[in-house]
Amino acid sequence: MKFKWNAVVIALLLAVAAPVSALPENGLKFVETADGRQSARTRELVQWTHSRLVFEKTLKRVAVGQESTMQVEVLGANEVLALAKKVGRTSIMVWYTDGSSETFLFSVVEDLSVLRRALSDIHPNIRIQLAPDRAALVLRGKVPTVDYRMAAESAARNYLDVGLGGSRGNVDVLMQSAGGTLFLDELCEMDLNLQAKLLRFLQTGTFSRVGGQTVLHSDIRIVCATNRDPAREVGEGRFREDLYYRLNVIPVQLPPLRERGADIMLLAEHFLAEKTKANDKHFRGFTPEVKSMIMQHDWPGNIRELQNVIENVVVINDGELVSVEMMPSLAPVLSKAPAKPAAVVPSNSVPSFGSVSSPTGAGMQGIRPLWIVEKEAIEYAIEQCGDNIPLAAACLGVSASTIYRKKKSWDSGGQG
Repeated sequence: MKFKWNAVVIALLLAVAAPVSALPENGLKFVETADGRQSARTRELVQWTHSRLVFEKTLKRVAVGQESTMQVEVLGANEVLALAKKVGRTSIMVWYTDGSSETFLFSVVEDLSVLRRALSDIHPNIRIQLAPDRAALVLRGKVPTVDYRMAAESAARNYLDVGLGGSRGNVDVLMQSAGGTLFLDELCEMDLNLQAKLLRFLQTGTFSRVGGQTVLHSDIRIVCATNRDPAREVGEGRFREDLYYRLNVIPVQLPPLRERGADIMLLAEHFLAEKTKANDKHFRGFTPEVKSMIMQHDWPGNIRELQNVIENVVVINDGELVSVEMMPSLAPVLSKAPAKPAAVVPSNSVPSFGSVSSPTGAGMQGIRPLWIVEKEAIEYAIEQCGDNIPLAAACLGVSASTIYRKKKSWDSGGQG
């Protein structure tokens, strides 16, 4: 079964001007583009290339509407050299010696030849064309499977976002967030190379486009979120230690849904009312058995899982109260009726530091020097982390260099 694009549009982060239809102009004999082709109907010039415009009549004066888009220079009696500088549209006004004048509308577009060859390598039937009504590209052509389409779209996005100007989407986000807050979700999923760039930006507040020389500045507040343990990611080498400490200024621990207590039912009732209204149903609450199921469930998927379970119930069923029969996925919870035991810390799970019964007298023998207490705590953390010092340091809230320095001092008989 062949897959056919139905005008799949990839929006350009680099503004690509739509083609301009040729107007009935008599004075322009032809346009010779940088590749040597000559045509009287060419109105698209590739950025940063020269083109030669040859006219039928003798020129008196030439002017360009947007000098930032195109630069023109009269070469002779009837020739003009045009340099396409910036993507966009501009008009060229021409005055002839016979007193007449004409206006020509040109577009400056990106050079997409490399992208076209890349798409052809994916599949020879794939082609791109400029959308006639907006700054966008359209992928067309029949391909054997959807995998070819996904590969082509990925290649086009990567080329347009990075190859022609360099991470403009990221740059735009930083510029738009200036003076405000930027939220980075799933922080621990970030590539190590991108982590280094983020760290550099956090330290200096400056950044540059890939391949660009201009240094840009943005003063923003960073808020991050992750469902992983950043300290463990640091210890296992998947997250930069210096970036971890740079971001870990005001940590906020959000407890999982199973630890929210009464909030679980508040959220469940909220989602039930929301989904009931959206699906035009009549639910108004839960039976006592269902409330017990909801409170006892572990909810490993947190709020998303709760929301999806409620939506599934509302879409498939109807009634006024949600019953056990409507929630078969949570029914096994009823067989686990015993309440969840409170967490118990074994007596030997942490080092014993002695006790003090009074500031003076016999109880004083229970007090030990602080450096010994610190040493035992660090050694215990290293043991629990499988001798992974960076991970132990992250868990203790200190830098790995601090632990290495103290260990060196202890090994030489010092007190850290």
